[in-house]
Amino acid sequence: MKMKKKDNIIFCLDTSAFVDINRYLSKLIPRLFSELDKLFNSGKIISHEIVYEEITTGSKKPDSLSKWIKNKKVFFGEITLQQTLIVADIIQKYPTLISYKNEKNDADPWIVATAIEQKSIPSMFSRLYEYVVVSTESKMIPNHLPAVCRYYSIKHYDLQQFFSANGWSFTLRT
Repeated sequence: MKMKKKDNIIFCLDTSAFVDINRYLSKLIPRLFSELDKLFNSGKIISHEIVYEEITTGSKKPDSLSKWIKNKKVFFGEITLQQTLIVADIIQKYPTLISYKNEKNDADPWIVATAIEQKSIPSMFSRLYEYVVVSTESKMIPNHLPAVCRYYSIKHYDLQQFFSANGWSFTLRT
C-alpha cells in the first residue's frame, strides 16, 4: 500500500537511520540512495555535523556509507550557540542520552537541538514546515532519542514512517 507523500516535512536524520539504511536496505533497494540524494538536494533532509563525523571515518578503506556521505557535508549543519543552549538543557534532563566515556560528541542531543532550532527560526514559510527526527532507536526505551523528541514536542519517525511520509512503498516480487 502506497502512502500519500507529505511535502511539508523536513527530515533531521540521525546516524542510526543512515547506518541501518546502508547496512540493511541499500542492497535490497538499489534506488534508495538516489532517492535520498533527491531529498538532500531538495532540502528535505538535513542533519548535523556530529552525525557527519560519526559516519565518516579517517579510515584508509572507508565503507560505502562513508564514501556516499562524504560529498554531502553541506547538508550537515554546524554547531550554533542556540543549539549549545538546547543541548545543555537536554543533557540536564536526559543525562544518560550521551556516554561520558566517549572522546567524541554523541549526535543524539544535537539532532534534537537542530530540529528545535530550525522549528524556531522565524520565516515567512516556517509555519509551513514540520521538522521530524528520523532514527532507528526504540520508542520503548525511556531515555533514548524518541523519548527526548516527545518531551520537546518534536515528532520522531522510524524508517518505516520515513518511507511512508515520502510516499515510498516496496514490494516483494517472485
